[in-house]
Amino acid sequence: MGAKGGRNLRGIEGDPSEEGLYVKVNVTMPPSMIKRLDKFMNEEERSRSWIIQKAVDEWLKERGF
Repeated sequence: MGAKGGRNLRGIEGDPSEEGLYVKVNVTMPPSMIKRLDKFMNEEERSRSWIIQKAVDEWLKERGF
């Protein structure tokens, strides 16, 4: 996701000038969290990336960012 939000993915707000841009990042999580994430991912038929983007977007909005 770009510095101003990047691509707009079903409810994830972004800067239109950055439409389609992504920044690749690595995230380290405990195995138990990955297991839960993968279970949710399969049930929702979404990618890990989409779920993490949505969660971070909502978390930041709650804090006014």
